[in-house]
Formats: sequence, C-alpha cells, structure tokens
Amino acid sequence: MKVLFVCSGNIGRSQMAMEYFKRFSQDPTASAGTRVTVENEAIGGREDAQNVLQVMQEDGIDLAANRRTTLTPEMLEDFDKVVVMAEPDRTPEWLRKSPKFEYWEVPNVNGMPLPQLRTVRDSIKAKVQRLAQQ
Repeated sequence: MKVLFVCSGNIGRSQMAMEYFKRFSQDPTASAGTRVTVENEAIGGREDAQNVLQVMQEDGIDLAANRRTTLTPEMLEDFDKVVVMAEPDRTPEWLRKSPKFEYWEVPNVNGMPLPQLRTVRDSIKAKVQRLAQQ
C-alpha cells in the first residue's frame, strides 16, 4: 500500500510519519504539506525544525536532509492512501473529498516543548506501525 502523509508545513508530523513508514514497511511513501512556504527546502536548515530533528535522532532517524514538498491534487494519483494530520482548516476540500483520505488528529508540533514532542512522536510511530501492518 503506497501512503502519502500530509501535514501543514511538511516539517514535522508528515516527515516523522513518512520515516516511520519506511522503517515498518517496504511500500512506497512520501510526505507533503498543505502550506509549504519554501519548496524543496532542507528541513535541517530550519530553526523551527530543530526539536523535531532532535526527537527523531533520539530514535535513530536523521531528518536533516529531508526536503519540503507542497501537496498537489496530482500527487494523489500515485498513492493508495493519503493520511492527513493537517488541521481541518488547512486541508483543501478536494483532499477531504478524496476516497483515499484518512484523517489522524495529531497536534501541530511547531514550537512544542521536547517532552510533549516526544509523546507526539511516539503516538505517530504507533499509528504508523498499525497502518503498516494492514
């Protein structure tokens, strides 16, 4: 099952989920954001990504070289499922109407303190592990 993970900025939640899916599945995966400000920007150079980088590094995953991607309607064609963690007001209607759409309520991690971010990371990891076993 090919899975696309989506959040708002493609800096935290969707990047974490994509990397965990790579860990737990051999199926293709990608991530994208509904509100990416700088296309193809490396996450490692962003100040607001440092906590995400740290908590993922603690679990053996280096996200620094990952690049940000803007979600487009055409991207849906390449995936069997699209897991969205972006806030509902940041999720385009065309995406919500897709039969491939699945919503996971995961808080935005931007500016989140490390202890809380670790809890969110572990929640995403568990959700992705269950998805990969389907």
